[in-house]
Amino acid sequence: MGGDSGGCPKPPPSVVPAGGTLYMAWRCCVTLPLMTLVIGHCSTYALLWSAWKLVSLVLPGRFYHKGDDFLFEMYQRHIIFAFETCGGLQLCLYKDFKEVMSREENVIWISNHQSAADWVILEMLALKQGSLRGVRYILKDSIKYMPLYGWYFPQHNCVYVRRSKNPRDLSDIQNQLQCYQRYRMPLWLCIFPEGTRYNPERQSTIKKSQKFATDQGLEILRNHLTPRSKALHASIDKLRNYVDAIYDVTIGYEETFLPSVLDVRQNKIKFVHFLLGLYGKVHIKINRVEMKDAPEGEQETIQWLHNSFLEKDRDIDRFYSSDKSLTRRFGPQSYRPSSSVSSTIVGVAFWCLATGTFLCFETGFWLWTRSWLVVLVVGPVYGYLKK
Repeated sequence: MGGDSGGCPKPPPSVVPAGGTLYMAWRCCVTLPLMTLVIGHCSTYALLWSAWKLVSLVLPGRFYHKGDDFLFEMYQRHIIFAFETCGGLQLCLYKDFKEVMSREENVIWISNHQSAADWVILEMLALKQGSLRGVRYILKDSIKYMPLYGWYFPQHNCVYVRRSKNPRDLSDIQNQLQCYQRYRMPLWLCIFPEGTRYNPERQSTIKKSQKFATDQGLEILRNHLTPRSKALHASIDKLRNYVDAIYDVTIGYEETFLPSVLDVRQNKIKFVHFLLGLYGKVHIKINRVEMKDAPEGEQETIQWLHNSFLEKDRDIDRFYSSDKSLTRRFGPQSYRPSSSVSSTIVGVAFWCLATGTFLCFETGFWLWTRSWLVVLVVGPVYGYLKK
């Protein structure tokens, strides 16, 4: 979970026609100041979370989690406002969307991973279902070195995992999964089984993934990395009686300005492309799997997961088809949920008010500026200590 740290990259020529430059400039004027606010509120987040953590030490554990979930939800609403309302991003849902949108429920989410913004997309959908505060992630270990998020994710009951057979990794996952049930936390447990984003330019990563599939006797995928099943198997095993369903999700991104050659897939969909408005629609195909139908046992989970990604491979082939009747969609019918502007602007107002309150008082300003040390330094230090 995270964005690109560099400056605004120049988008591929095939994405933006001559008349699109003004459109991009307009989006920049709207979204970039708002994202600057989002980053500025990191310090406020650290202060409010730290204060709540101290207060909750004398309270039952469930109170800490409720307060933490509230802060997390408010902050993510702020980010969603930037993407959806200011960036113009729209969701198009396919297949089991009626069941998904009709109720709040505890779920395990698995999906393909091709963009740095995939986590924003799933949170947009979680918000529309009413489950945003329950979003938690199983993450690759390297993210723990990130400022703010690195040390905070474990406080929000997310789990870091390594691609190793170290028994400690599995033990960490199992302990955290038990915590969800112990405190009866709302849960959208999000797993990206590929482990990292699929990028056609990274041929060394793709070849390594294909070799792993061959060694395991699995069919090679064309549009995805070979999924790893450790986190999913542990989650199903420990949460079978706690979660309601698995959301098996395929995500496809439709360019605002379609390229001249439709079956060409952009090598890397970057975080900043959404803020520039270069991707206007996100297509989401959802297979909702009842837990009673979830795989049992490690080998069955491996095969079930790989079959799921074989289907995603076929869906992505069609999504990037040169046939205009098929391209940039997962089917003939889709559902477009309404905008969340009324609920997301609450998050913007909350953090602006909180930050403004700190900046209006001398002591608050002193605390706010010093807390940047926590935001910038504690993440990398935490990652180093947790190696």
